[in-house]
Amino acid sequence: MSYGIAENDREARSLFEEGVAKDPDDPMNYYNLACADAGENKLAAARAHLHRKANMISGERLPLPTKDDSFLPYKGNKEFWSFLQKLEATK
Repeated sequence: MSYGIAENDREARSLFEEGVAKDPDDPMNYYNLACADAGENKLAAARAHLHRKANMISGERLPLPTKDDSFLPYKGNKEFWSFLQKLEATK
C-alpha cells in the first residue's frame, strides 16, 4: 500500500499481482489490485477485481470503496460510482 500512496503504481501493481498469485482466495488481494487499477484509470479492471469478495471470513469486511482515496477521484463517474455504492449495499 505504501507504493500506492507514493504513487509508485508499477511496484504496487507488481506486489498486488504477486499476492493474488500466492493467495487467489484472499479478497483483500483483489481489493488492493482494484486500487492499483483505479490509480491507472483502469475502471473495468477495478470493477472485475472488486467483485472478488466471495471468500471473506465470517465477520471480515473489505474497506468501503466510496471512502477509499483510490476511488474518490471517480465520484463524478456516475456509472462507476453507482457500481461502488451497489457493491457496498451487498455487504
